[in-house]
Amino acid sequence: MSVLGVDVGGTFLRMGLYGGDAVERPVKRLSAEVFGGEEGAAEGLARALRDYLAGERVEAVGVGVPGTLSRDGATVLNVPNIPALNGLPLRAALEAALGVPVFVENDITMLLTGDALRLGLTEGVVYGFYLGTGLGGAVLVDGELLRGRSGLCEPGHMPVYGLDRPCGCGKRGCAQAYVAGKALQELRDARWPELPIEKVFTAMSEGELADYVEILANVLVSAVQILDPEAVVMGGGVCAMEGFPREALLRRARELCMAPVPAGTLRLLYPPQDPFSGVYGAAVFAGRALKR
Repeated sequence: MSVLGVDVGGTFLRMGLYGGDAVERPVKRLSAEVFGGEEGAAEGLARALRDYLAGERVEAVGVGVPGTLSRDGATVLNVPNIPALNGLPLRAALEAALGVPVFVENDITMLLTGDALRLGLTEGVVYGFYLGTGLGGAVLVDGELLRGRSGLCEPGHMPVYGLDRPCGCGKRGCAQAYVAGKALQELRDARWPELPIEKVFTAMSEGELADYVEILANVLVSAVQILDPEAVVMGGGVCAMEGFPREALLRRARELCMAPVPAGTLRLLYPPQDPFSGVYGAAVFAGRALKR
């Protein structure tokens, strides 16, 4: 079975074919080239996918978008970095243009689907905790997505008691305003403007790093205590940065968890860094959905 995986990002659009092993023919394009034309966002994406396939037949298409969708995945509700997608019935538009089933989901869900498979996490509860520009999450149960009433899983917008830094969502004190990539970028710009962003953890003082770990561990444990997962998948570019406090985070999270479980059973797993992980996950997700 050949499936087209699509990872829609604010900067890049990535695509690739998946037949049950690895992503083949991976391609990266600037998102502005796809969504910035006069034809409309859905039409631009459909054209990009048709151009990529060049007549090659696939059985399904999986599309991961960096935002919120309706619970059934039919309508894009809010994609902050690509507002042209907001309100579009993207799934129906792509199915009409491509003539095959299309499955659209949040990009973090797609990432976790692929990462969990690569890590051998196919049974039980798996919690995805992804630190990129923001802090996103997803939950799989026996490989299937756990959906809430609105289909959301947003650990980055958990409020942190006593803090009130404004967040892009309009609230104040959200966790991602302190621990995600945008916050680290602002810290770097204010303190060490010449430092590569990848090294910001190496420049933090011991106290700053401890505060960072404390906030992150509290948000993480809030979900762990409820879900008691087989493992937490720690993904995203921030987790791959030099000096990211992996050991300190695990130690503090275990201290905050109830003992002996889940403190003694908590596992934080870091998937391989691959720029096409989202493509892989989107294709796997679509393949599973097609079988159902």
